[in-house]
Amino acid sequence: LLRRCERYAGPDSAPLHLAALLEKPTFSWYGSTDPARTAPRGPRHARVARGPHNWRRKRIFSTGLEKLSAEEVLPGFLEWLASEPDHP
Repeated sequence: LLRRCERYAGPDSAPLHLAALLEKPTFSWYGSTDPARTAPRGPRHARVARGPHNWRRKRIFSTGLEKLSAEEVLPGFLEWLASEPDHP
């Protein structure tokens, strides 16, 4: 299914990383996971993040996603969506 897609948008997850491995442009969002460590790299991959980032993911830490609003995500997502996907 991912192979047939032109691009992929979703949270930090297995499908995100599979899409990146298939060289699909991606848009992703991050809370407790640090995108500097785990996000797909390169100009084809856009992301938005709201920390604090903590690799231990203990529940005592706020995930950041709880505070990430649509107003923060939507401009970057629409820009990414409007961009021309380059085909490898």
